[in-house]
Amino acid sequence: MDASTYAALQGAFVRMVVPLRREFGVALDVQRMRSDIEYAQFAVTLALRSDSPALHHCAELVDRHIRAAQGRDLGLLLGVLHGR
Repeated sequence: MDASTYAALQGAFVRMVVPLRREFGVALDVQRMRSDIEYAQFAVTLALRSDSPALHHCAELVDRHIRAAQGRDLGLLLGVLHGR
C-alpha cells in the first residue's frame, strides 16, 4: 500500500469517530479498527446505515480495503490495515 493510500485509509478511520458517536452513540476505537478486522467491519456496517454522505464515503473507502484483502492471509490483511 502506498503512502497516500495508507494516509487516506487512516484519515477515513479518524473521520468516522465523531459522526458515529453523534448518530449512533458508539465510541469508535481507531486503534482497534487498525488491528481487528471484525471490529472494522462492524464500524463500516454501522456507518453505511447513516444518512451522512461523508460517513458513507469513509465507510466505503474502508470497506474497499477490507474486500480487496478478503481471501488473503489474516496477517497480511492486518498488515494492510497497519500500512505494512
